[in-house]
Amino acid sequence: MSRGESSSVDWEASRLAGGFVMRGSVTRAEAIDQAIEHLRSARELLTRAEAPRTLARVRLAISSAKGARRHAGHDDIRAERRKGGR
Repeated sequence: MSRGESSSVDWEASRLAGGFVMRGSVTRAEAIDQAIEHLRSARELLTRAEAPRTLARVRLAISSAKGARRHAGHDDIRAERRKGGR
């Protein structure tokens, strides 16, 4: 898979507590969106647990994931433009 391709990723995962299972074919952007939602849930739980160091790392991970999401969105736009011949 090249960097600019908007591809699907096959997921077969059930590693996280809470029954995180993603099956089938999802786009990179969809996978990142789900990861961000899980990180936000973790952030809320860590706030309640009063775990400041881990909370700081999760906040950083959310920021990083948002950047990855923007990048994936731009890749999708570039792929569409190539298909359209622009």
